[in-house]
Amino acid sequence: MSDVDQDEAERSIAKFRGQELLDQLREAKRRYETGEHGGREGVAMAINVIVNCLRKDPMIRAEGLVTPLVGLSAALAELADGVVPALLKPAQRGGGRAPAGLPHAALRAATTFVVERLIECGMRKGQAEKAVAKKLATLGVRPLRGQARRVSAQTIREWRDAIRSDAKAETDARKIFDNWTATLPRHLKSVPLAQIQRELLDTLADLVREHRLAG
Repeated sequence: MSDVDQDEAERSIAKFRGQELLDQLREAKRRYETGEHGGREGVAMAINVIVNCLRKDPMIRAEGLVTPLVGLSAALAELADGVVPALLKPAQRGGGRAPAGLPHAALRAATTFVVERLIECGMRKGQAEKAVAKKLATLGVRPLRGQARRVSAQTIREWRDAIRSDAKAETDARKIFDNWTATLPRHLKSVPLAQIQRELLDTLADLVREHRLAG
């Protein structure tokens, strides 16, 4: 086989493996969205797919860098058998009001992230808060506490103020917000504000769906 043929064969194999990976991750996502037990089966499948993919790298395999993910996969398997492993046991907290958990933290982080980016791109604060509140209503998102039927602009303002005041990142909401701020790309200021608003609100919709915050 010539070098050209060899290169073509390697590209074909890589393309096949890439498509296979995508198909497996799509199936994992489907099981997560439609399965029982909060989509546990889909999560376990996604972890295993990623682990198997990463293990193909000699350095990752040699250093055992996927060990934490393997541990999480094993813990999920134990949970499916009715055993709660130490990894998945809830942390002990003191008395007082029970926390709303990660879904509520993710919702506060998502709304704050989008409001911050809209303000950064030139929209007024009150206008940004109203735009996000309207989008949440369209998505069917309701507050996880209280009797309100929708998340108001005032509530979004309070969430944003709370996250901004958490300078030491002691809450889950601030940690999630900081992660998105560091990893999600910023918009160029030369892009029209209407386009930025549309794209950011679409990002909010994606975050709501990924974290199952609607309904």
